[in-house]
Amino acid sequence: MTKILLSSRAFSNQRIISAFSFLFNSNSVDYAVLIVNSTKERKKSPRIIELQHEIKNLGLNVKLFDVLKDNPAVLEQAKAIIFNGGYEFLLLHDLKKANLINKIRLLITANIPV
Repeated sequence: MTKILLSSRAFSNQRIISAFSFLFNSNSVDYAVLIVNSTKERKKSPRIIELQHEIKNLGLNVKLFDVLKDNPAVLEQAKAIIFNGGYEFLLLHDLKKANLINKIRLLITANIPV
């Protein structure tokens, strides 16, 4: 069974937070990967930093991941993957450029919460 939560509102209400938390046992999560999706600021984007703090406040360790610069091995060790919204076509372009589409698919089919 695939564990995917889609939200256009990030962690804006308790229902979304509960659904996100339900995807995994917090005791088993070493860290979640937050995939950076920003045109210029990348990991320094104020929204990415804010989202990272929101996730940390839920009790998860969070690693920011830039698909164009970071080692893809980080994804293989992740216990959850979070895609930040906003620039979906840029993210898709970057994932293709970094040759990570199939790796992400494999992780999803391996039941990594996304």
